[in-house]
Amino acid sequence: MIRGSDDLYRISQYNHFYPLNGHQTGAINLLTNATLLLDEDQLPLVQRLLADGRPGPTQTEQELFNILVESRFLVPTVFDELAYLKEVFECSKNSAVGFSLGIVTSLQCNFRCPYCYQEHKDTRMSREVQLAVLNYLRRHLPGKKAFHVAWWGGEPLLEADMIDALGLEMMLL
Repeated sequence: MIRGSDDLYRISQYNHFYPLNGHQTGAINLLTNATLLLDEDQLPLVQRLLADGRPGPTQTEQELFNILVESRFLVPTVFDELAYLKEVFECSKNSAVGFSLGIVTSLQCNFRCPYCYQEHKDTRMSREVQLAVLNYLRRHLPGKKAFHVAWWGGEPLLEADMIDALGLEMMLL
């Protein structure tokens, strides 16, 4: 689908770009989890398309522009990203089908990724908080057909023993 020059687009506020090495840049849109791997010769073109908010004259530029729109690196100027996220959250929160929970096990991290925004504090989830999570799940899981846990951190695998133990307790609910 080729979008016309009458369509108005702007850069998504959920785009993040980070250098991977001397020749490539990674990009992620946190609204859609879409990712791009850009070579050094592609990056200036993508930056120009994002800044212009409209396709370029060549077929290559039009195809790349469409990718940026479909993956929501570019969004219509009238699109309210925050309202969209709130709507998705409300729909998922009230879903009778499934339930998702993100759990931060620790703020510790043994990596120093160039795109990371976390503070690396020496903290971990206490047993008291783990029990509160289990009690929360006891109240909210009945009647759900699916359950998903995303382990977050810092680096959550620094607390692999906690993840194993808490995960087992969750499966027994």
